[in-house]
Amino acid sequence: KHPLAIMFWKVMESLSNEERGLFLAFAWGRRRMPSKASGAQLRLALASDLGAEHLPRSHTCSFGVDLPHYPNAAALREKLCYAVRHCSAIDADSSPTGALRDDPADDGGSGS
Repeated sequence: KHPLAIMFWKVMESLSNEERGLFLAFAWGRRRMPSKASGAQLRLALASDLGAEHLPRSHTCSFGVDLPHYPNAAALREKLCYAVRHCSAIDADSSPTGALRDDPADDGGSGS
């Protein structure tokens, strides 16, 4: 395993349940884990194009997170916690079907 992946999982273990839910929303678009039937698994990648001053980058469609190479767990935790609290524009839990629609103006035919 890559040292950054080991550090990531140590940081994840240190997070509260609320912070873990926020991480899932950041990485997956939902605050709960994908079902086993979906086959979705978290994909971590080293973002070699980003310096340690950058935040992690998420890919909600593929349940992936790109991590800059942080120098230590404290730096990773600080950037990850900031990202999950302030960088979550996608929220599939808020739609009635639990899935994002292609057309946000499509309100199911109610005309409003």
